[in-house]
Amino acid sequence: MSWFSKRPSEEALKLRARDEYNQKDYKNAEKSLRKLREIAADNTWANDVLARLYMNTSRHMDAIPLWLDNLKSSQNRDRELQYLISCYKVTERFDEALDLIIESKILEKENDVIWDKTTELIERIEDTDVIDKFLNEIEPHGEGLIHFNLMKLRLAQLRNDDSAVSKIATEIIQANDIHNLTIKRALSLEKSLTKTGDYNKALAILNSLDDSEEVARQKIENLRKIGEYEKALDIFYRLRDNNSTTEK
Repeated sequence: MSWFSKRPSEEALKLRARDEYNQKDYKNAEKSLRKLREIAADNTWANDVLARLYMNTSRHMDAIPLWLDNLKSSQNRDRELQYLISCYKVTERFDEALDLIIESKILEKENDVIWDKTTELIERIEDTDVIDKFLNEIEPHGEGLIHFNLMKLRLAQLRNDDSAVSKIATEIIQANDIHNLTIKRALSLEKSLTKTGDYNKALAILNSLDDSEEVARQKIENLRKIGEYEKALDIFYRLRDNNSTTEK
């Protein structure tokens, strides 16, 4: 009988890695996944889990080669692409992300997750020429979509083009797309409109949001700008009363 222990099988390593990953024991999960990649006939599963582990431990740069490897033979390219966009955004490899999006033609599909991640990417870029070039490339697939309008809004804001900001905001409001915005994006749009003096449009956005202290304060500011002092005071008193109740 041999006194040497057998190497764990591929299936045993996979089960161990899955259990360690699910328990967030990332240190041991990483060891198991690395071993699994050495012996597995197909590294797709190990690459996927290890890449997500790297992202969960703020090592997005290390995750990129694994996602790219899986992308080559993927039957569901949307999955790898959305993770790659996130990794490129975090590592600020913006040009590579935009090139990947264009080359993959992923925006030709009505995939809200990909469009949302692309919008988040554009919101991190400061170079107006880069954004402008990208928007021209994707315009045939984005015209009329809220995400495309948000990207155009970002470009207009960077250029300090108040007229364009107002026009794009009007398109979003008229299309009734405000309800599809995150609170963060809705407030960003509202503040742009307040800055450009479009107080009624700013209020239209605020009125579509659930009440919060920040929303209430912005309403007060815009109501005062258009001379609706009584309505502004009414909101102020309600806000003060709510704060007083909370403190008790």
